[in-house]
Amino acid sequence: MTRFVRKTPNTQYMFTFAQGSKHSNTHIGTIKLYLCGPKGIKPFLFDNIAMAPHATSSILSEFWLRRSGYQIIGSLSGKFKFVLFDNELVFIAKAINGAYYVQNKTLLERQVLCSAVKTQPCKPLELPESGRLETTLQEWHVKLGHINKDTLIDMLSMKLVGGLPTMSASGLRKIPFFCSTCAEMKKRRMSYRNTKGSRDEQPISTIHMDTNGPMKTMGVYGSQGTIKYFLSIIDDNTSWRWTYVLRSKKEVFEKVEELLLQLELHDSSDQIRLGNEFVNAAFKNFCKGKGIVFQTSNAYSPEENGAAERDHQSKLDRVRCALKDADMAHKWWPEALMYMTYVQNRTPMRRLGYKTPYEMVNGKPPNVKELPVWGSVCFAHIPAALRKDKKLSARAVKCRFLGISEDTKGCRLWDTYNNQHRRSQDVLSDTFN
Repeated sequence: MTRFVRKTPNTQYMFTFAQGSKHSNTHIGTIKLYLCGPKGIKPFLFDNIAMAPHATSSILSEFWLRRSGYQIIGSLSGKFKFVLFDNELVFIAKAINGAYYVQNKTLLERQVLCSAVKTQPCKPLELPESGRLETTLQEWHVKLGHINKDTLIDMLSMKLVGGLPTMSASGLRKIPFFCSTCAEMKKRRMSYRNTKGSRDEQPISTIHMDTNGPMKTMGVYGSQGTIKYFLSIIDDNTSWRWTYVLRSKKEVFEKVEELLLQLELHDSSDQIRLGNEFVNAAFKNFCKGKGIVFQTSNAYSPEENGAAERDHQSKLDRVRCALKDADMAHKWWPEALMYMTYVQNRTPMRRLGYKTPYEMVNGKPPNVKELPVWGSVCFAHIPAALRKDKKLSARAVKCRFLGISEDTKGCRLWDTYNNQHRRSQDVLSDTFN
């Protein structure tokens, strides 16, 4: 119990241990643990820890770690769990007899080790080559929105985008790779045939559109109110994606008209799935006035509009994984959806010759070095004018990362203390800086 650096009396919890024994806590406080990780022995502070004097072991809850901003990834063999914070591996838990154990050093042991460094340096814990590669795969798999293994290996081995470590494809393909989040959130039976369509030769010459909804869980996106639908638009040539979150299908025409006017489409052909959101006189007249050839897929044949259908599938796969990893409520699906579109546009595609949609549009590959994980914990700077006490008040507020701002430079954040959306360029986190 000497690990507690501060504690207050509290008896609100009752714990049930093996063989049915029950013990109540006596205090709540903060503990300091010296845990062994890839960079050696480092101190960690854990808040809101219950002190149960009669317990026979010290337990860290995986659920509590996730709620505190940690990411936990299990190895394929099940022998290890990698614990990351701000996308950096901080310590590793090893399975022993059905439970996961973390190597911890007492203060006395740490002092002895530190004194021994003077005569013989203490080497940090080193992962074997296979373990290092697996950790790298898992880390970037999560940062890139649970991207599939083959595309991730291409990105790591072919230098397709900036900011990624370079590794051998042959070595990476030998690593057994398994993501339990993907297994739970992406599993499905095959619904479409593996057919390959042609790709248009000119940008913005053919675009595909489709809506999805209504969603069972109503979503939130900034101050737009209750979100029930979303609209996906894809350029056939560059595979660039636009996503719009909608309160009702009545907004579809407005969003499509807004985009087409922005792109100034002329003599183009749009392939659009049949639906009331598109098939109306106003939209047909608008297309005709712009010289746009209007096509729809046949009723009950969504495969004919396969690009948009597959895009919905891919986006929602990533959204489910992001919500689960961040342990955030389903109402945040519009925020996750918009960020996954941002990530998709920076992910290489085989149909583009291993280029990203971003490169096809901007002429240069993107840099994803500082790409944050959706839902990760960060701290937003509070301007001096908004502080109650300019000298003593906190200068930053704890937030969750929601995405990249569309109309201003900076990040979309959720202020967990004041329960409100924020937009800030001054974000403090290892992920951003």
